[in-house]
Amino acid sequence: MGYCLKPFRESAANHYCRLFAPSRLPADQDRYREALMALGSAMIDDGSRVSDDRPEILVDCGYTYFGQFVAHDLTKDVSSVDEAWRKEPEELENLQTPKLDLGVLYGDGPESSGELYEEDRVRLKVGLSRPGGRSFDICVGADGGRVLADDRGAENLILRQMTAVFARLHNFAVEQFRGEIAEEKALFDRARLQTQWQFQWLVCRDYLQTLLDPKVYKKVFGESRSTIRWDTFSIPIEFSAAAMRFGHAMVRPNYLFSFGQEMRFPKIFGRTPDRGALDDKLEIKWGFFFQGASPEGALTSRPIDTRLSEPFHELPADLIGTPEVACPHFRIAKNPAQLAVRTLLRGAGLRLASGQTVARAFGECVMSARELSQNCD
Repeated sequence: MGYCLKPFRESAANHYCRLFAPSRLPADQDRYREALMALGSAMIDDGSRVSDDRPEILVDCGYTYFGQFVAHDLTKDVSSVDEAWRKEPEELENLQTPKLDLGVLYGDGPESSGELYEEDRVRLKVGLSRPGGRSFDICVGADGGRVLADDRGAENLILRQMTAVFARLHNFAVEQFRGEIAEEKALFDRARLQTQWQFQWLVCRDYLQTLLDPKVYKKVFGESRSTIRWDTFSIPIEFSAAAMRFGHAMVRPNYLFSFGQEMRFPKIFGRTPDRGALDDKLEIKWGFFFQGASPEGALTSRPIDTRLSEPFHELPADLIGTPEVACPHFRIAKNPAQLAVRTLLRGAGLRLASGQTVARAFGECVMSARELSQNCD
């Protein structure tokens, strides 16, 4: 059977559990926070880094945003960075279901989230079709507001259009089954199930198979060997606040949306309007994001390493809240605008276990201090 870990503390499905015992904070917490902030500030890829001898696994850049879509479907924690220092994981509410059920698309279903659906309560609303083509955007309401089950679905131009792709996929399934299922609720349920299955297949057989070490993938999906034994499953705080954030390193500083149209990352965030539909010129040619989607060659993601693209070192105020808001538990005057700093401070506040502790718990080799300090430049 192999080694099996029991979570340190479980929780209800709509909260977060803790896989490992919380770490102890250093006595001098001010110095600890300053060190974390300095570390986060240093984790910048400004383009001057010299490549080393480590092999890079080339991953299409679209997987970065599919991963973001997956993460949003599993977890939504709206607590502030400051709250992480005051609450236990099981006190933090997860506003999404941990089931890969496309809650980011369907909300609470046609009865409770009727604004997401067409009048028949079967098809999802999507953006208006363009002359000579299909819709590529999410639905925009009469007031110009975005019609979404989860407002994070329009966090950037790429994720916004990927959300629209899955809405169209559901509608395609509706038409696929319409001829054999007459009752509207049954038709919706069947189309939703089909779309959920396709999504789950993509996660397990494409996304994870692309990103995971082949030995790990074979162990989990080929041999069905689990290393964690659950009584009640909920999202581990170690996943939400740390493990899944590897995708931040994959973000490129620039992307191609169509032939000759390069888009810098800050514009990808800044050009998804709160009101109104996207300009036709912003439509994505998915062949630049996934091999095989069209004849174009896909760009690759950044390597998964200890650096973040330069734009992540000055996040827009609308993503983090007013920068001048004080963080009393940090004893600093500003709400940090650097993503790496925010992630490290949040992880410290949640007292996440160190990588060495996690390795020991799973019976893996523990890296030495010397190994941890290599390949940092």
